[in-house]
Amino acid sequence: MNVLQNEPDNFKKIAKICLPKDYIAYKLSGEFATDYSDASGTLYLDVKNKKWSDDMMKILDIDENKLPKLYDSFSAIGTIKKDIATELGLPNDVKIVIGGGDQAVAAVGGGIVENHHCSISLGTSGAVFATSDEFVMEDEGKLHVFCDARGKYHVMGVTLSAAASLKWYVEDFLKASSYDEVLTEVEKSDINENVYYLPYLSGERTPHNDPDAKATFLGMTVRHERKDMTRALLEGVCYSLRDCYELMHEVGINPKEIIINGGGAKNDFWCQMLADVLHTKIKKLDINEGPALGAAILASVGDGKYSSVSNACQDIIKTTKEFTPDEVSSKIYSEKYKKYKSLYPMLKDFFSSL
Repeated sequence: MNVLQNEPDNFKKIAKICLPKDYIAYKLSGEFATDYSDASGTLYLDVKNKKWSDDMMKILDIDENKLPKLYDSFSAIGTIKKDIATELGLPNDVKIVIGGGDQAVAAVGGGIVENHHCSISLGTSGAVFATSDEFVMEDEGKLHVFCDARGKYHVMGVTLSAAASLKWYVEDFLKASSYDEVLTEVEKSDINENVYYLPYLSGERTPHNDPDAKATFLGMTVRHERKDMTRALLEGVCYSLRDCYELMHEVGINPKEIIINGGGAKNDFWCQMLADVLHTKIKKLDINEGPALGAAILASVGDGKYSSVSNACQDIIKTTKEFTPDEVSSKIYSEKYKKYKSLYPMLKDFFSSL
């Protein structure tokens, strides 16, 4: 809309509209294509019906002829152009598979390919990602509902500062010499301490959709130490992810277990805490390169090595460690989560006034 309103002459010159990965696919194959998962993030895909939205194209003044053809993420859209194949020393019959959006592909790399499978990416941001064979939508639009990379749908909630909160705390706030130094001492902290952290360093997406939200520590007294603040920060991120997870339940998605990935997943204490907060079993994978593996799996399906994304994942992906919820800890965290939930409504107006 900004180009249409502010640079109308340039808008008239637009021949094709595509996403970054799709431009690379075009240069390699000469085919102008995209996939449903990536297209879901453009706001002009009718996600439920998996086609470009007539209403949104009218609003945005977009001619459908300028939009790429839509494919499933595992589809081969063509073969590599001969001149590029020669330049790279590749056979002329190399297939170009369109791929997908980052979270959708990462989910494939995590084996999240069956109905109501769920993963949590504990990276810079935290994403709670669940699959659904049917199109579902939460009433207030707090969850993202996209097409996924296996040909169905996925639902996603995002907390913007997950591992980013820990990075800020350790490197910028504490200026500690190492993460191990900080995370080792937190294991000696008391779960019953009522110190709270709201992880809104960059505002928040799910469930508040509030750019004015601020990160906050609350409940500290003179007897509290660094380990208590560290625990509060780890808990706060887990509670924020539970906000997303609770919304999944509201749309009828009730996973029996969760696959965890991302940098934060390297810390077993944090993984166990998350299992306790969500009261759900959490599993780690035997690899750390989920998105890259997901892309390779989609390529293998597109090339015909596997008949489906599900079959490929069953053959390739293995788990290495499980974290089972501790009933006593889960009960304590549930009570603390209620208090956490009460904080943002009380502080919302204050945040917006800053």
